[in-house]
Amino acid sequence: MGTFQPDETLCPIARVQRIIGEKWTLQVLNEIFIARGRFDEIEAQLGITSIMLNDRLRKLQTEGLVERQLYNPRPARYEFVLTEKGRALFPLMAAVRAYGEAWCKPAEQEPALHYRHARCGEIAGFGPACATCGDPVDTVEVQIEFLPAYLAERSARQESFRQKRHLKHPLKRPLRA
Repeated sequence: MGTFQPDETLCPIARVQRIIGEKWTLQVLNEIFIARGRFDEIEAQLGITSIMLNDRLRKLQTEGLVERQLYNPRPARYEFVLTEKGRALFPLMAAVRAYGEAWCKPAEQEPALHYRHARCGEIAGFGPACATCGDPVDTVEVQIEFLPAYLAERSARQESFRQKRHLKHPLKRPLRA
C-alpha cells in the first residue's frame, strides 16, 4: 500500500483537512469571516509573512473558498470575500470558536466576540442555530461584535503593523496622528 492521499479516500475529514489543515489557513479564513479580507489587515492581525499569506489566499482561491473583489479602482485594490463554498464553512468556524472559548482559555476571560443574530437582534451563541430564537444562523444572519478587550488587542496589532511598515517605507506611507 502506498502513501495515503486525501483525494483517494472516502473520509470527508481527510478531504477537508487537505483544504484547510495547513498552518495559518483557519486563521486567514477567520479574519475573512469576522473582519474584512484586505491583505494588509489580515497580515497585521495574524503577524504572518506576506509570502505565506499570499500562498494561503491563493490556495483558498484555487479551492473556491474565497475570491478577490475590487474595492478601489485607482490604485487597484482588492479584498478577499467568501464564496458560497467558503460561507458554508461557517458552522465549522463557529464550532471551532465555541471550543476555543470553552476549553482553550481561562473561564473568567470574556469572549473575544459575539455573533448577533440579525433576525431577532439577540446574541446568537456559537451553534448553527440562534441560542435565543432557534432559527438557523449563517454568515448572512450574524453581525460580528468585537468585545472591548479583543477590539483593543486587534487595534494594538493594527497600530504596531502600521508603525513597522512606516519604519520600512517612511516616504511611502506617511504616519497620521
